[in-house]
Amino acid sequence: MTFPRLHPAVSIGLKVCVSLLALWLVSTFIDLDAVLHSFQNADTALLSAGILMSAAQLILHVFRWKYLVNMVDPSIGLRGATISFFVGHAAGFITPAQLGEFVGRIASHPESDRSRILGISIIDKVYFAAMTFVVGGIGMAAFVASVHPDLWHWSYRYLSTFVFGIVIAFMLYPSMLTRILQLLPDSIRSHRFYKAAGVLEHDFSDRAGRRTSLWTIITYTVIFAENYLLLNAFSEVPLEVSLIGTASVLFIKSFFFPVAFSDIGVREGASVYFFGALAVGAEVAFNTSILVSFFNILIPTAIGAILTSTLVKRRSA
Repeated sequence: MTFPRLHPAVSIGLKVCVSLLALWLVSTFIDLDAVLHSFQNADTALLSAGILMSAAQLILHVFRWKYLVNMVDPSIGLRGATISFFVGHAAGFITPAQLGEFVGRIASHPESDRSRILGISIIDKVYFAAMTFVVGGIGMAAFVASVHPDLWHWSYRYLSTFVFGIVIAFMLYPSMLTRILQLLPDSIRSHRFYKAAGVLEHDFSDRAGRRTSLWTIITYTVIFAENYLLLNAFSEVPLEVSLIGTASVLFIKSFFFPVAFSDIGVREGASVYFFGALAVGAEVAFNTSILVSFFNILIPTAIGAILTSTLVKRRSA
C-alpha cells in the first residue's frame, strides 16, 4: 500500500499551522497581560546576560562543528565551517526532523567528499541526541520523582542509571560501536551508502569521542546557563528548578514527533507545563521559551538564509 506524498510547500504549511495552533492553545493557559507586564519589568542585566549566553552558544556550535568536519576534510577553515553550520541550520529549519541540515552542510562543501561530510554530520547529531537523552532523561526522572512521587519507583533509579551509563560509554568509547559495525555482512559494508558510516570506523577515534563529548557538555552548560538567566530576568527561579524544567523541555522537544515547525509551539507548551508544575509562573516560562526560540532558532536561521542566498548567487554567476 502506498501513501501520497505531500509537496514540501504543503508539508511546511501544515507544520506552520500546527505551530500556530499550538501557540494559540498555549495562549489560552496564560494571561497575556501578565506576559506583557513581565516583559516590561524584566531585569535588563540578566536579560542581556542571557542573550550573551545565546551568542556564546552559537559560537560554541560553530567551533564544535569545525572540530568535527576537520576530521574528514582538514582544509575547511573557520569561515567554511561557519557557513556550512548556518546554511545547514536554515535548511533544517524547514524540514522534518531537521533532515535538511545534512543537505545544507553537504552543499556548502562541494569540493569535499559528500559521504564523509554526511557521516560526520550524523555523528554530530547523534552526540547531541545522546547528550539530550542523558541530560533530559535525568531531568524527566527528577521531575517525576518530585512532582509525581506516586508514579516513581525506587527501581527506576537503577534502571535509568544503567541505560544512561551505556549511552555515555558509547559516547566516550565509540570504538565499541565500530566493533559492532564490523560484524555486518560484506553486502552491507560494500554498499555505497555505508561510506558515511565508515567515517565512524576509520576517522572517529575514542579520543575524538571524548573530545566531542566535552564540546557537547560545554555547549549544554551554556544552554542551561542561558535558560537560568532568562528565567530569572522575569522572576526569581531556583537553580534546581531551572535545571529540571529546562532538561525536561529539551527532552520532550527533541524526541517529540516532528509535527511542528522547528519545534515552535511544542517548546512553549512544554515550558508552560513543566515549569508550571514546578511552581513557576506561566508567563515566566512562556517569555523565556519565546526568547530562546528567537535567539537560538530564528536568528541563526535568518543568518543561514542570507548565507544560502549569497552562495547561490555566487555559484550561478
